[in-house]
Amino acid sequence: MVAEVNFHSKRHWAVISGTAGSVVGTLPWYFAGKWLGQERLRTWADKHGRWLTVSAQELDKALSTFSRHGMPALIIGRLVPAVRTLISVPAGVAGIPLLPFLAYSIGGSLLWVCALTGAGYVLQENFEAVASYVDPVSKALVALVIVAYLYRLVRFGRSR
Repeated sequence: MVAEVNFHSKRHWAVISGTAGSVVGTLPWYFAGKWLGQERLRTWADKHGRWLTVSAQELDKALSTFSRHGMPALIIGRLVPAVRTLISVPAGVAGIPLLPFLAYSIGGSLLWVCALTGAGYVLQENFEAVASYVDPVSKALVALVIVAYLYRLVRFGRSR
């Protein structure tokens, strides 16, 4: 009984600290978007976007998509790795007030952290077996992302 209470307590702290860390990590991106604004981001993308393989036109498209979908995009964006951080920039650019931004960010981050914590709980007994599958898949995904980035870096700007 004590071990069970202790485990559940640890799980709750994992969810609380994971959600808090995730939300705190979004704030610099949110304030960067708010401070820079769309025009400065466009200028930056024109000058330096090659290295992130993002053009001013792609930035406009992302901001337009965020403007169309608004707050639900925050929740969905928090569930997608890589997007989960960058979705804060258009929220700042769009001038979403801080409290609603935090509320939606907490909601989306809480879903993500609960899913990861739940998966850890379910898979803990089979860690070795899971690792034998996840490790090669993770390495292949990292290699794929690197190859895609290099391809896009080489091709960036050629069709514009």
